[in-house]
Amino acid sequence: MIAEPTVGRLASRTVRSWTADATTAPADAVLEVADLVLEIDTDRGPIRPVCGVSLTVPAGSTLGLVGESGCGKTLTCLAAADLLPSNVRAVRGEIRLLDMRRALDTGARCADDDRRRLAWRRRLAMVFQNPLAALNPVRTVGWQVMEAFRVRTGASRRAARIEALGLLERVGIPDPRSRMRAYPHELSGGMSQRVMIAMALAGNPRLLIADEATTALDVTVQAQIVDLMRELQAELDTAVLFVTHDLGLVAEVADTVAVMYAGTVVETGPTRVVFDRPAHPYTAGLLRCAPRLDRDVVRLDPIDGSVPAPTAERQGCAFAPRCPRASARCTTSAVSRQARGSAHVVACHHPMPT
Repeated sequence: MIAEPTVGRLASRTVRSWTADATTAPADAVLEVADLVLEIDTDRGPIRPVCGVSLTVPAGSTLGLVGESGCGKTLTCLAAADLLPSNVRAVRGEIRLLDMRRALDTGARCADDDRRRLAWRRRLAMVFQNPLAALNPVRTVGWQVMEAFRVRTGASRRAARIEALGLLERVGIPDPRSRMRAYPHELSGGMSQRVMIAMALAGNPRLLIADEATTALDVTVQAQIVDLMRELQAELDTAVLFVTHDLGLVAEVADTVAVMYAGTVVETGPTRVVFDRPAHPYTAGLLRCAPRLDRDVVRLDPIDGSVPAPTAERQGCAFAPRCPRASARCTTSAVSRQARGSAHVVACHHPMPT
């Protein structure tokens, strides 16, 4: 959920223009990110943790965004939600959310950015990894769910209370009337995450961004939260951007998958196609690293080498130093995206054989 108290601290200052663009946005796309590049100033010079990310989340479906820690998944989501920290600036890129479009660069803000930003945030919601850190410790659960609903809809306090009770009941909170008066520290991790989902659903946003929303939970509670999100998605027809490093979870919940490495998307496609016939060597390496219940594996096959530092100058493919299929071309030539069938795209000079 986008908590309003944090908006002031995280307000993006890199939006060049906000426009309504219902005629050019794809009819079946809720979110579209095109060529997003983000930069952070450090003592050692600027780094680019996100460099050229493009992805699309169709209406009513789930896109799984996977990759190692530090590959830029969370920053991409924060850019989509217009919650970039003040030390991160957008160098270029375009983001479409339903009938709104944001062109990003380091230019000045438009006069009506605040109004547009609020309209943008009402169309989406975000569920963060650590619910106890995301929830306000000095406000009751009921107050926070009510606030989320009032910010998105402008409803009265009485209407918000009725809606909050219904949302807490919908996400499986037992005795929601008494839980309305509880504080976050009085809830378990699973219950806290259910509250976060209730806040996210307040006002019926069209896009739900779940950033490692189940990572901090035990396996049993994780399964309950995943089942809850799938039920609510089917009921509300909400598009979901599901961020995780758990390939097994992606295989279970995602319709399509986008694989990120070192700030770029290296492969996208239908989940079953990508997992059965990976085209990028990095995707194939990730799948080899994952333990399997249907195979008797004595030792997992890790990917040799390490992720390049974001400060390193990038020429060619970032995965080339770790890739068993790399050639001299991979270290010098920019990688173009190529289709490998319907909706299956890979960015590689030497993709895996079909």
